Amino acid sequence: MKPILLFLCVFSICIHCSCSSQSKTSSRNEKKIFRLGIITLKPKGISDSEASSLSYRLQTVIGEIIKSEKYQNSGKDSYILIDRSKLDKLLKQHNIENPASLPDSLATEVGTIYPVDRVVLGNIYLVNKTYHISVRIVNVENGLIINSLQHEHKGSFDSLQSIGIKDITEKLLYGKK
Repeated sequence: MKPILLFLCVFSICIHCSCSSQSKTSSRNEKKIFRLGIITLKPKGISDSEASSLSYRLQTVIGEIIKSEKYQNSGKDSYILIDRSKLDKLLKQHNIENPASLPDSLATEVGTIYPVDRVVLGNIYLVNKTYHISVRIVNVENGLIINSLQHEHKGSFDSLQSIGIKDITEKLLYGKK
């Protein structure tokens, strides 16, 4: 009788340890899903409508990438993309008429206005026929920069929208290459 009782005790301890080890592993493997908002890029040397157009293109490409199987399996942060037009509308309700004019120091305040965890913001400049784009993902809770990059694009505005933004977005989401 004692060997059976001893066996059952050891067996239950082994199962308990195994289950608790699996639950710790699975909770470590679970990724948090962050709500991501995109603020209109601040223009300099280009029109507000061009900056807005690039910002919409940035949102579209981010949406395509984060939904792709490649990104989903990459181990990178998971995102739910918040519609930029809703974010812009809400910012205007808080007397921020031009979201591109939002100072970087107030960008983290977006999280208190709209339920986002992180924002993509940046600048776009046109100098001597070269576009200079600076973008970053910022944690709105603490202002920490998750990732940032600088990109130069020599070419037309159309090629920037089609090729340049895709390159920028991949580097921003996957990390610099």
